[in-house]
Amino acid sequence: MPAKRTRPKVLVADQRSRCFDDVRWTSRDGGVAFVQFHKDGSQYSYNMSRAEFKEWRDDESLGAFFNLFVR
Repeated sequence: MPAKRTRPKVLVADQRSRCFDDVRWTSRDGGVAFVQFHKDGSQYSYNMSRAEFKEWRDDESLGAFFNLFVR
């Protein structure tokens, strides 16, 4: 019997940010956060767990959390 295919889970940080246009996480490849910067539109990905992303998403400042713990 073939393995059951499941769609990746996606979480989105939907708070306003002066730093980012988009911050989202997918369960694909063990957990990856994708960000798009507001200033120049550049995009980067960061391996992280769902719990780590939720901590980032729930912080009062996406940019401050990014500078302290992600990059």
